[in-house]
Amino acid sequence: MKRFFALTLFLCLIVSSYAQMKVSQDTLSKKKPFSLASQVVPISLITAGGLVFISDARVIIQNRMGNMTKTTVDDHIQYVPDLASFGAHFIGWKHKNSLWDMTKYMAISQIATCFIVQSFKRAVNFPRPYGGS
Repeated sequence: MKRFFALTLFLCLIVSSYAQMKVSQDTLSKKKPFSLASQVVPISLITAGGLVFISDARVIIQNRMGNMTKTTVDDHIQYVPDLASFGAHFIGWKHKNSLWDMTKYMAISQIATCFIVQSFKRAVNFPRPYGGS
């Protein structure tokens, strides 16, 4: 389990470090034609999630998995982008923003994310498989 967590953390750090690279051309201005083939995977995942949610498959999966669904990694994974940005700053990678601006933007985004997530948790009122919030 510790190896899995370390590997996940490492991959998140690598992926977030690519977000800091400078792009030589504007990628948002290109119009890409709509392709149904590019929508197959998202549509099928959303459909499968909806079917599992409204059917008894969710209960069957939880009963088969047993106690393996009890984890606290999702309580800590929300801080990985912050750790990656501060870690990159402290090892000397150059950023577009200063440390103060970066901290300010991270605080705003964490507060907004916490507010949105907690609001949805209260609105949906759907407990975790092991009964936690």
